[in-house]
Amino acid sequence: MVLRGRHLQSQGRLDDAEDEYRRAAAADPENADALGSLAAFLHVHRALPALQRSTVKESDGVTPGGSSGAGEKGSGNRPEESSSRLVSEVQNAYDAALLVDPHHANNLGNLGLFQFNVLEDAHLAQETYARALDVDPEHANTLYNAGVLADNHQHDSRGAIALYQRCVAADPGHSFAHYNLAVLLEDAIEDFDGAEKHYRSSLHSSPRDVVTRLDYAQFLESKRGRDGPAALHAAAALRHAIGSAFWTRHAPCVVLGGTKFDGTPNTLVAGDATTGRMESDEGLKAQDRAGAKRAI
Repeated sequence: MVLRGRHLQSQGRLDDAEDEYRRAAAADPENADALGSLAAFLHVHRALPALQRSTVKESDGVTPGGSSGAGEKGSGNRPEESSSRLVSEVQNAYDAALLVDPHHANNLGNLGLFQFNVLEDAHLAQETYARALDVDPEHANTLYNAGVLADNHQHDSRGAIALYQRCVAADPGHSFAHYNLAVLLEDAIEDFDGAEKHYRSSLHSSPRDVVTRLDYAQFLESKRGRDGPAALHAAAALRHAIGSAFWTRHAPCVVLGGTKFDGTPNTLVAGDATTGRMESDEGLKAQDRAGAKRAI
């Protein structure tokens, strides 16, 4: 049922996916993977979007939490629920998963991201990331999310660089970490050789990533004086952007099952729900360095 839930989720059939995750958790309440998958799904696809909608309504002078009308089954648009109730449900789901297995690195890492981007408690998130890394020091997405926290919240560039370096050592295909590392090496310590290496590694893993390709083009022109290659990368970015949503992909991530980032639709990015960004089945990823270089 969990695998079917992930398949439905990858197709955008969020209501049906939620039903499968709930059935899996109910059928085996001692299964930490099933409980954690439900928690991660509710975190990314229910609680976080509800909080974002509430914030928008408050800024518009509208009372949050009201019903938005009947949603079409299978569309991911169920009637709007109270964001506070959803946040409590996600917290309870993570608690249940960790009660079954307190040393489940993936669930600990995802809980840390929930504490960071939903509860907005960076100190608690840092403690939870540390617990996850005590269990699995090479858990790539937790290393990545801890790097995001160090960079964006604590403004600790060197600490973030060290965490991103550990992440790409554990998972050389983690394109988000390569990108964030490239930006920090370029901007924070002016290690241009290192920055170019990680821009290239990010594009090797995600060659159609418009944002990374544009920033690499800017880097080549401004820091390397290579106008020709910069123009080629900018043109390639434009080709990839045409006919597709313009995603900013470098954000914190949730993992549903493992530790390896693969950039698939099961990799859920906990970002702005209005842009279609997703988080991962292998771990939730936090909001990252991208915002420092351009608006997300």
